[in-house]
Amino acid sequence: MASEICDIDWQFGVIAASNEENLVGKTFVQLKLTISTGTKVERFNTELTVEQFYSLLHDLEKARNILSYS
Repeated sequence: MASEICDIDWQFGVIAASNEENLVGKTFVQLKLTISTGTKVERFNTELTVEQFYSLLHDLEKARNILSYS
């Protein structure tokens, strides 16, 4: 069964304080996906590094381009 991404919402953040000094100032992306399976809609929340987010964005754009040529 195919699933469809209905919505993607994201927000960038910066760690301002932490018990671990090496984490302070690090950036992250909170990602919220809304996916339809046809019979139901599910929401997924996850947190990514900025590098992971841009890799995902690249893969989604690549998939969109491949599908638009079909």
